[in-house]
Amino acid sequence: MPIDLVAEVERKYELPPGRELPALSGLPGVTTETSPETFTLDATYYDTADLRLLRGGLTLRRRTGGDDAGWHLKIPAGTDARTEVRLPLAETLAVPHDLASLVRSYARAMPLEPQATIHTERTRRRLLDEHGVMRAEVVLDRVRATGPGGRTHEWAEVEVEQAADGRPLADAIESRLRAAGITRSSSPAKLVRVLGTVTDRRPAPNRRSTAGEVVGAYLRAQSAALAAGDLAVRRGEADSVHQMRVAARRARSTLQVYAKLFDPTTRPLADELGWLGVQLSAARDAEVQRDRLLSGLAELADERLIAHVRRHFDERAERARGLAIAALDSERYLELLGALEAVEPNAKAERRAAKAIPKTLAAAVAEVDERLRASHAAHGRERDERVHRVRKAAKRLRYAIEVARPISPLAARDALAEFTGLQDLLGEHQDAVVAQAELRTLAEDAPDSFALGVLYQRERDIADARIARLDGRWRKARRAVRTAFW
Repeated sequence: MPIDLVAEVERKYELPPGRELPALSGLPGVTTETSPETFTLDATYYDTADLRLLRGGLTLRRRTGGDDAGWHLKIPAGTDARTEVRLPLAETLAVPHDLASLVRSYARAMPLEPQATIHTERTRRRLLDEHGVMRAEVVLDRVRATGPGGRTHEWAEVEVEQAADGRPLADAIESRLRAAGITRSSSPAKLVRVLGTVTDRRPAPNRRSTAGEVVGAYLRAQSAALAAGDLAVRRGEADSVHQMRVAARRARSTLQVYAKLFDPTTRPLADELGWLGVQLSAARDAEVQRDRLLSGLAELADERLIAHVRRHFDERAERARGLAIAALDSERYLELLGALEAVEPNAKAERRAAKAIPKTLAAAVAEVDERLRASHAAHGRERDERVHRVRKAAKRLRYAIEVARPISPLAARDALAEFTGLQDLLGEHQDAVVAQAELRTLAEDAPDSFALGVLYQRERDIADARIARLDGRWRKARRAVRTAFW
């Protein structure tokens, strides 16, 4: 079934009773205001019984009428922006499989069923520039909606959809509307007016919060990031596998570093998050190494070797993406999401975060110290492996600092800036080590191994140079943590 993607940047406004939409001619860059066009739109909105899609900022509808009839999945894409996934209408009223699979991480195993119907009488005007190109679309919607229990709602609103680079015009339209008594809507979507706000209303944690409130808020953010990342991976968005893997690592590190704040029954969840990270890693690692080695070989190798390397990684990336999607389609993954959502801190987490969290960070700092000292006594590949263990511990510490940010925001910001440099150095070392292994494998059947050998030595030199700077970089990062939290 063909899928269309449409990027929308749209603002909504309340139209109070007795107010009329003002004329919009004479605005900057607008030469023509088209005559009004009218449409009748009928939409049925689908969600789970507990509105999991709406809680995640998504809306899914089947709409008839107008020039874009079909199935529409709206996905948040920034302030006033959304990406709309569209499928054509079919005879069945059931949600198409392609859309249901996209929102699997939100709906889980719950059915997607009609939750509201919205009837709209729409009047549309388009604002054109001197070349006849549309710069903005302004619609007046008179809405009648039916929600749960047959309760009806009626209202009128204005929507302004801007073209690319159309923010100045959108601002000018907003000024014209405001002068006419038409102000921004408090509801981001029509469906919210019918079903109500379902977002988490818990206050953001701060220095006075308990350790459980601080850690719990961070875990909820990672749970939401996993769901959003799942959708992005299924759509094939750039960098989506990496972002989803980071969310899994953040959640796992939180459960590990702050383990004393959770019941022992949550420990298997950390292992499951590790499993998810492994399933996602192959696709990301293939992408990173492909780009790295092709860049390094650009001036060293002929076209035959370049094609050999590209084919090797493209085939591996395709297999890895299949494995990642298979993991996301598994029941094991759904159980993981449910378990993460259900995690609750224990009684120890009732202590003030400002008292409890610094002690945990101190232990995490000590772990990095111990692993770094162990790496000093090793050589060759054993040293590389021990430095990789330093990297893992430092990354857990970095995520633990992210968790602690609400208790000391500015100092945590400075500490995280130092850790960005540390992680970049350790990441570059690990990428160079992995590149050496990849080059050894490629050399087994390469048409020309000389260029691979030259690049191998370069990667070895990079790894050695990063290790030479490691101690100094760690001292700066450790000092920043201590300044921030104790």
